[in-house]
Amino acid sequence: MSDYNDVWSNLDGATNYNGVSQGAHDISVDPQFVNLQAGDFHLKSTSPCLDAGDPASDYSNEPEPNGGRINLGAYGNTSEATRSYPPEIVVNVDQISFDSVFVDSLKGQYFRIYNQGAVDLKVSGISANDKLTFSVSPDSALISPGDSQEVYIAFSPEKEMLYIDTLTILNNDHLLKLVITGKGVTFRAFPSYTGNLFTKDTTGYYDLWAAVNFLIENPVVKVIASKNNGVSFTDTLNGVLDRGQYHALCPACPLETTLKFYYELTDLSGQIYRLPADAPSTTFTLNVCSYREGDSNGDWKVNVFDLLEILKQLKNPDAQNNLCDINGDGKINKFDLLALLKLLCAN
Repeated sequence: MSDYNDVWSNLDGATNYNGVSQGAHDISVDPQFVNLQAGDFHLKSTSPCLDAGDPASDYSNEPEPNGGRINLGAYGNTSEATRSYPPEIVVNVDQISFDSVFVDSLKGQYFRIYNQGAVDLKVSGISANDKLTFSVSPDSALISPGDSQEVYIAFSPEKEMLYIDTLTILNNDHLLKLVITGKGVTFRAFPSYTGNLFTKDTTGYYDLWAAVNFLIENPVVKVIASKNNGVSFTDTLNGVLDRGQYHALCPACPLETTLKFYYELTDLSGQIYRLPADAPSTTFTLNVCSYREGDSNGDWKVNVFDLLEILKQLKNPDAQNNLCDINGDGKINKFDLLALLKLLCAN
């Protein structure tokens, strides 16, 4: 039996084999000689006989690129063998950037792999080093000449940090690597009117608002509130995003009410985010009370002016200002200064 032959266009098909049987790897296609009439049996660059010989045969005498396999025909494994034309891989991006993505959420994007060569492009693997953070689909492909394959890559950060990775594309042209970057972010309130709040107003509405470091596009904003110090969250307030701040109006509460609340934001895909991120374990607090601890001058702020008020009281004990009794021991002395300093440091 003779194997790895190209039997083509003989006058009588019965004479294709004489004394031998057909091999399992024989083909019968136009070999595409350079000039058959002139006796030039070199193969054209598009010949199906390129790299079609016995894989076990030596091909080292063929000029590069030689496809790693001997050609069929008279010039296989010779210096006159026609060079192989490999696939040519091209991608439509220089790098992949995800910008900012919320921790424990997912964001994806597409890129495309093209084959601009003359033979099939075999992509045997597409992966990042950190496969849990950056996932890819599909992770392999066979791409015909002139065709392309769309690839989806997803970024799912687990921490608030900058991620830098490499996407490796294994293929039969050349190793290709792309840089991937993405930033994991969480909601973080700016020091503003969020945190522990105090008011003595018991009529009208409270404007609950927070400014954060990362805004959701066109969110549905809700404030979930509890009027019993966080025992149960039964009130839902509709809110809005206005000039970089999330707002919701809450009906006023009676004195000595501890209002705990958090923000619940829903993006266009239906993903829900909370502010603070671990709510309701952690919430913002609005204390409705007639007195704010540490407010010795009665301006509903706790700052350096309250320290001055206590110093003034210490210099003039006859001027009784009970608001200066910060530690509540019935006396106004240096220990109230220390108690106020503690509050200022805590705030």
